[in-house]
Amino acid sequence: MEDDDIENEKKQEYFCVNLANLSKDELTQYIVFLEKEIKRTKAEISNKSSALGAANLLFKKEI
Repeated sequence: MEDDDIENEKKQEYFCVNLANLSKDELTQYIVFLEKEIKRTKAEISNKSSALGAANLLFKKEI
């Protein structure tokens, strides 16, 4: 399997919810869930950026 195929499969996992099957209240709850996921994801990106910055300083590699 090629790298592009693997990437496409990963992306499809993120978008597997069939919104047509959800009620208005469920859609609202889903939005709340997604907003929490966005915050969690941004925090993880920040953590990884900090770790990368610290590693670059440790090895004196310019960013």
